Amino acid sequence: MYLIIIYIHIYRLSMECCEQSQLHPVFMSLERSRSHLLLSMVRIIIMIIMLYILILISLFYFIFVGYVFIYVYVYIDRDPRRDFVLKQPKPFVTFFLFTANPLTTPLSVLRDAESLDEELEIYARQYIQRTVIFDSDKRQLLIPEIFRVYLKDFGESTEKMILRILKLHTNEFKEMLSTVKWKSSFYPIDWSPVLIF
Repeated sequence: MYLIIIYIHIYRLSMECCEQSQLHPVFMSLERSRSHLLLSMVRIIIMIIMLYILILISLFYFIFVGYVFIYVYVYIDRDPRRDFVLKQPKPFVTFFLFTANPLTTPLSVLRDAESLDEELEIYARQYIQRTVIFDSDKRQLLIPEIFRVYLKDFGESTEKMILRILKLHTNEFKEMLSTVKWKSSFYPIDWSPVLIF
């Protein structure tokens, strides 16, 4: 900004002197070289703008890194809910949770911490055998939408998720699917609450 002001004053002064007299060779030289001076000023302005942009980018970068550092190493470590987070993912927990909708698992209590995985697998088998059905007319494997919502918990793709589901289904059901060509589709879940007395 100051450089621009200085240039303007020099340019005006040189123009006035050139018009009034020829006795000022210094100002005449400035008049002759004003194009070079203008080019230099443009370069300086561009460099200043780039410097400001670099400073802003650096500032935002350090703010972002600082925020991530505070969130990851300070906030998460001190979060009291961290004590209740599962250390390893257990997708079968989904089938144990009671959500008070028509397809929910009956309200139950897990009693033995040592056999937790086995109990959760039992509830998963019951849920899958009850909700994953086959429409013989349309030749479609109908899967509850909850599997699509939590797809990453059961596999990286729909194919892997279906293979995992079929492992927990009955042998008769798997034999039936092996005899026909079928397609899979998700059907919506009624999430409206069910009153229990």
